[in-house]
Amino acid sequence: MNFNIKQKDQSKSFEEFLMLVSKLNAVEFLGLTKILCVPLLDGERDRDFADLLDDVLDHFEKCGRPQRREILRALRAATKNK
Repeated sequence: MNFNIKQKDQSKSFEEFLMLVSKLNAVEFLGLTKILCVPLLDGERDRDFADLLDDVLDHFEKCGRPQRREILRALRAATKNK
């Protein structure tokens, strides 16, 4: 697999993001969806966790590098003692 530097950085931050998200409790995860502007409702119905997680991952990938850094910094602080 041939990655350029940008892809390596994105891959590394994406892996870290996944690990940190897996340590969040429900309230913290809902806060993350709010930060990333992921809607919790689909029309008038609640969305299931898999759909929310998929959208959270998509929105994180679309963030710019400075935004990703800030999100990762906040997640590290939130999961520090977990």
